[in-house]
This record gives sequence, structure tokens and C-alpha cells, in this order.
Amino acid sequence: MPANSTYHTDTSIFIVGASVFGLSTALHLAKAGYENITVFDRSSTLPSPFAASHDLNKIVRAEYGADHAEDDFYTDLALQAIEAWETPEWKDCFRKVGYLRLAESENKQANIRADMTYLSGSTACKAQNAARWFPQGAFCAMSSSRDLKAAVPHLPVLSTKKSWKGYLNKHAGYALASEAIRLAHQRCRDLGVKFVLHEEHGQITELIQDSAKPGSIIGVKSVSGCEYLHLTNVSHLTILAMGAHIGKLLPEIKLQVTAKAWSVAHLQLTKSEAISLQNTPVVNLSELGFWMEPLRIVPDQTLNQEKNAVPAEDDPEDSAYLLKLCCHGGGWTNLQNDESGKQYSVPPEEQYHTIPREDEAQLQEVVEH
Repeated sequence: MPANSTYHTDTSIFIVGASVFGLSTALHLAKAGYENITVFDRSSTLPSPFAASHDLNKIVRAEYGADHAEDDFYTDLALQAIEAWETPEWKDCFRKVGYLRLAESENKQANIRADMTYLSGSTACKAQNAARWFPQGAFCAMSSSRDLKAAVPHLPVLSTKKSWKGYLNKHAGYALASEAIRLAHQRCRDLGVKFVLHEEHGQITELIQDSAKPGSIIGVKSVSGCEYLHLTNVSHLTILAMGAHIGKLLPEIKLQVTAKAWSVAHLQLTKSEAISLQNTPVVNLSELGFWMEPLRIVPDQTLNQEKNAVPAEDDPEDSAYLLKLCCHGGGWTNLQNDESGKQYSVPPEEQYHTIPREDEAQLQEVVEH
């Protein structure tokens, strides 16, 4: 919160949702000195399997906006995030391997060239008064197979595809998503943040309103029937950080939020295969999909979960390695009808471990390229 916030440090704060936004909010508030923070989530372990952050890795880049090049505010925000990822606090969860953006069609190649021209300009951000921009030399044009081979020498098939053109953004990479969530959770706990993580007690289904002040939220109620009320005689704040699930708790917003998913698959690699692809930039093939540097899967008996690590020569020979790939497209929604017959999208109640046939075929193309 800003320094001039009307909320004092003894404010009773409830945060519903313990993924990226929920944990980040809790962590920043705790660092700012707030003492009464409670986070609720229906998963007994973090990262939650119901959250998008339950993943090997997530792309970290700053060239977003309309056609990736017009939203300087967002670019500035993402560049701030990259600065944070590179600090001692988070650097072990960040791999600055670069982001290789390629296209095969002339139309998409033209869009990429236009983006690179804009993004590599030192004065491009000044119209929006952005405080920061990409460092000089961050973008390298990939205009030939020679450029590609220099950027990714260990990908001979891709390097000989003369039709692929684009750029390499060296000021980008990926975050170890699940590891970052675990670290944020632990740091919140170290700062005194309380957690209610339980399938029933932590799954919030109702906001409790003050009968004397309609619209004022004084607590939350879980699926088990347990009520959690804010501390009395202090200011209170309830924050919903539920992502696409928010419509279940706040019906008024469900027509404004779309829950959408994209197909993700993993290839199991041998140790030598994983090592050979180490330090590979994120490879984004605009017409097909993207893939990232493979990671080692490390069982953690203490957490009863699997942790992720960068492959290394001294890994045990029986180590397991996965390469993540995802296909582009319009995504998939889980549509339902409300009482008036209007359609809205919410996440399904159960996890799916299959992907549509058309996406499977597209991912096969990603592998072949």
C-alpha cells in the first residue's frame, strides 16, 4: 500500500487465494509492516494444483501490449519485474536465457520486424513517460539460418529452417514457477503471515457482510461452514486473488471474466538430451507454439511434492527431465449458463490430464520443428 494509505499496520487483512497475486500481495504487505494478514486457499500444499502457477516454468518478458509494442506502461511494469527477478532474493528462481520469437509467414514476420524496431528504440517509451526501457543491444535480428545457428547452435533442425525469421530478446527468460511460489510462501510465513490451507476450511464460498452496513465485508465463510471474522476495533480489508475462480465468490463479475486454458505437454528426456539443451532461449514459433529449456524433476519427500531444478552434469544418472511445450491458439473455455441464460466461463471443478486432438497434432509440429 502507498505510504499515505488510510489502512494502519494493525489492519485485519484477509486474502482469498494463495497463488501469484495472493502470495505477492501478502508478501508486499508484510514487508510494509502489516501484522494481521491471513491467506486462504483450498489446497493443502502450495503451489495449488488449481492455480496456473502450478507449473514447471513461465515465460518472463516485457514486450507485451497491442502487437507486443504499444503498451509502454505494461512494458515498464514488466521490466521492473525483471529487475526484481535478478535480485539476490529471487535470482535462483529466474533463468535469463533469452526469448527467441520467430515466424514463418511473411505477415507475422513483418509484425515482428515492426515490434523489434519499436522495442529497440531508445526513445520509444518517452511518449508514455516510462521510467525504464530495454537495455541497449537486447534485441538481435534473426534474419537467416546463420543468425539462428549463432543464437541456438545446438538446434540443427531449427537452424536450417530458412523460412523462420524474427528476433532474439536477450533481456528475457523464464521463472521456475512452482519454486517461486514455494519461496514466496515460506517468506510470507517467516514474516508472520498466517495461512488456512485446507480443502474444506480454506475453500471460501461466501463473503460475510455487516448487517448494519450493507456492502461492508466483515469476514469470510468456508465450504465447511467455518466463519472467519475480521478483528474488531481495527480497520479491515478483504482481498480476492482468485484468478479465474473469482466469479464463484463474486457473481457480479463472472460475465466480465473469462477462464481460459491452453494445452501444455511435456517430453521426457534423457540426461544427455537435457544437458545438450541447457541455456536454450525460450523458443516461440508464432504459428505453432513455444517450448523451454528442460528441467530436472526432483522428488521432495518433506513436501510430498516434486521440485524443479536446472540440469547439471553431476545429476544422478536416474534423474528425470521434462521439456515443456505449449501450442498457440484461441484457447479453451468451460462455458456455463447463468439464471438469465447468459454464458460465462469458469474453471472446471476437476483437473484434466488430456488435451484436444487438434492441439496434440499442433504440438507434434512444434516438436518436429
